[in-house]
Amino acid sequence: MDKEKILNSEDINIYLKYRLLVNLTILSFFLFFHCFWSGAIYFAFALMVLFILFDNLENGLTYIVFYFPFSMISIFECLVLFCVLVALFMIKYVVKTYFLDKTKIDWKFLVLVLAFLVYCLIPIGPYTNNTLAHILPCLGVFFALLMAIKNNVKIRFNFNAKVLALALIISSVMALTSFFDVYISHHLMNYDGRFTALFNHPNVLAMLCEIVSAFLVYYILSNRAGKTEIVLLVLLTVFGAMSLSKTFLILMGIEYLSLLIYFFQKSWKRTLIVVLGLLCAGVILWIIGHDWILKYFERFFNGEKHFETFKDFLNVITTYRYELWEVYFNEIITNPLILFFGAGVGAMPIGPRGISAHNMFISMIYQLGICGCLLLALILVYSFIKIQRTKGIKVSKAICVPAIVLGLICFVEDLIFFMYGH
Repeated sequence: MDKEKILNSEDINIYLKYRLLVNLTILSFFLFFHCFWSGAIYFAFALMVLFILFDNLENGLTYIVFYFPFSMISIFECLVLFCVLVALFMIKYVVKTYFLDKTKIDWKFLVLVLAFLVYCLIPIGPYTNNTLAHILPCLGVFFALLMAIKNNVKIRFNFNAKVLALALIISSVMALTSFFDVYISHHLMNYDGRFTALFNHPNVLAMLCEIVSAFLVYYILSNRAGKTEIVLLVLLTVFGAMSLSKTFLILMGIEYLSLLIYFFQKSWKRTLIVVLGLLCAGVILWIIGHDWILKYFERFFNGEKHFETFKDFLNVITTYRYELWEVYFNEIITNPLILFFGAGVGAMPIGPRGISAHNMFISMIYQLGICGCLLLALILVYSFIKIQRTKGIKVSKAICVPAIVLGLICFVEDLIFFMYGH
């Protein structure tokens, strides 16, 4: 009997030690079953609730990061469940931080956030589903900043970046079941051969691969990474390229160029061998997937071979985003009310066929106006100052890579300020 108790206690200790890996593995099985049966998502949701409630906050955050690439199979079901999980984590954090640990409230930060939320709810424009769809992500961003300011929970950027990369790869592999699985193929929309993984649009996959790979490159350039990061980076490149995104091709070019310079400085001989190997692989890929590569570059230039003006060139390169930017920019500068106070958070898109601006900076000004943008900037500046004082963060020059990538993504996508409707 005593031996059985000892064995049981040892099993429990082993589980507690490796619980994160074990829990993520179990969760992956249910998420995989969800590719064939819709009810499996509720079992995965129940597991996530248990993991978040009974594990520590650091692991709770990792569970949410891992779960995200699987949250859009059914946009009105899975995404709502994901938001509930995030809300549950936030409630647990608040209870532990301010009621159990009795941490002092940062009233300045709280007042700034409340002022921004009140500003967003001013009825400048009509309230729509867009209003809630914008405010909730903003609350998530503010909450992440609060966690960084308090510094009472280890966010583990490097570790969570690898977890998110792994989740993107696993979800991409699971999405391949759509070739023979009726359920998952019904939920994944067809974008003319563009790969979406388990997301509702290929650009979402491309953006996440761009962002995560940028941070992997940052850790590699900062000498804080090993072979794992390189393998994850290569796999993300493969699945991201399958989205046939122009932005992905450009940004990955920037990331790999920075890596090439870094490795060339470390060992030019090894780098040269690797480059030659990649060129040989490229030739083989050209022979095998000639049609697919031609389709990629044909999409890059939209079949255009001649450009009459520089504007035509910009339109093709940006997939006609430049025309959208002109529409929104003209609406902003010709309407003083929109310029200073915005058209309202969640304003309906005014682009052709009800298309959003596809530029986060323009979308922010269009919805928030200069006053709202300044208030948002004040929150971000205050947060970064507090984080710097709390942690004394030191970053290398390699931070320029994710900064450039994020900046360019904001220049061609709306992100959390995306506008829906017609």
